[in-house]
Amino acid sequence: MFEYLRTLLLHDYTHIFVVDRETRSYSTLTSRGGGATPLPPSGMYEAAIRHMAERHLFPEDREAFASATDLDLVTRRLDAGEEVALRYRIRQGSDVRYRFLQFLSAEDGIGIIMALRDETSLVMDRIREAHQLALGNSCIRFVVSNLCENFITVDVRTGLCTTVAAAGNGTLEPQKSFREQIRWFAENVVVPEEREAYLRYFDLDRLIPRIRQSGGTASMFCTVMYADGLHELLIRSTLVRDTVDLRGEYVLLFAQDITSIRRMEEANRTLLVRSRRDRLTGLLNRETTEKAITEYLRGCGPDDAYCFLLLDVDRFKTFNDRYGHMTGDAVLRYMGRSMRRSFRSGDILCRWGGDEYVIFLCGVDDEEAVGKRIESLRGRMAQCHVDGLGLSVTLSVGGAFGRGPGSLAELYRVADGALYKVKRQGRNGLFFDRVPPAGR
Repeated sequence: MFEYLRTLLLHDYTHIFVVDRETRSYSTLTSRGGGATPLPPSGMYEAAIRHMAERHLFPEDREAFASATDLDLVTRRLDAGEEVALRYRIRQGSDVRYRFLQFLSAEDGIGIIMALRDETSLVMDRIREAHQLALGNSCIRFVVSNLCENFITVDVRTGLCTTVAAAGNGTLEPQKSFREQIRWFAENVVVPEEREAYLRYFDLDRLIPRIRQSGGTASMFCTVMYADGLHELLIRSTLVRDTVDLRGEYVLLFAQDITSIRRMEEANRTLLVRSRRDRLTGLLNRETTEKAITEYLRGCGPDDAYCFLLLDVDRFKTFNDRYGHMTGDAVLRYMGRSMRRSFRSGDILCRWGGDEYVIFLCGVDDEEAVGKRIESLRGRMAQCHVDGLGLSVTLSVGGAFGRGPGSLAELYRVADGALYKVKRQGRNGLFFDRVPPAGR
């Protein structure tokens, strides 16, 4: 009988002991693989249990272990037909070991079988799985909480879905099926004018082919209503295969609130525009203009023509002295508006500094055409009206025509020379010159 019992128990346990109820002593019936055990091969049961608890068990486990292994309690429970088993932890050197101990009644009615096995590998595997699962869930929840509003998984075969998390809408009511969940979103979150398109887009029979045709990921935008107003969501969808049953597929969807991103982009665009523009006139500032003209001159071909214009408001200081700086600023703003009305939208229009302006025209080599633009500008300035005042503002303009790669410094030098000739002749005029071809 003991041979049969030994063979049977060793299939699941590594150490088997027999306890004599009357003498309260124990002995080793058999062991497998020479595995270490804190119990000596034989001895008195209570002393061995107490020794193991005090020397090897974690302090916080000792009381429960002592209660569960009390021989009288074990005997009563076995006689009552109960299953008696416990799990506990011991220290073995610097390692933690997890043990499973089960008590069984021997057929002779006197002995109690103690079967012991080490579950460390099994427990550690379970702990790792639990940690990985917890980590995975934590990662998903972190991503959802910080990067998106809702995260949904859909079983393609059944249409059942799980909403992992939701943020932003606050009143989310998870539904069992994907169809019901999408309808709930449409009726409770999506703005009315987009609901029909939203429902049509997320029909599974249409969504899955769309994902496949898009290379594995499909995206759409929609507008939703939250308590603090309208928000724009970007909803991405993708397909993943079931790793157990390769015939199964899941649709994963997450919605990202891009409202703040849009606002940030708009703010950045505004900042960029402001950084490139003159605050008073709205024209390009000098730094931006220098960079744009220099890049054009470096990249243009040998036959590309251009014109650089340097403009001064004649005797501008008199406006400030006679009417005050507020009126002077109004004249400069009027000049900016007049330049935009007189030249093409693609021309570079710049307030160079003070009452000095620059205009750069790409692809232009016709003095007459440029002259007509300047005359149009001068005509507008002659009828300048600011703050209820009619002011006849005149301009002095010097121009430099060029062709092929060149330098801004050379263009400015030639245009400044032309402007000087106008001023020497009494101002309120226009004079053109040409930049000498490179190499001459």
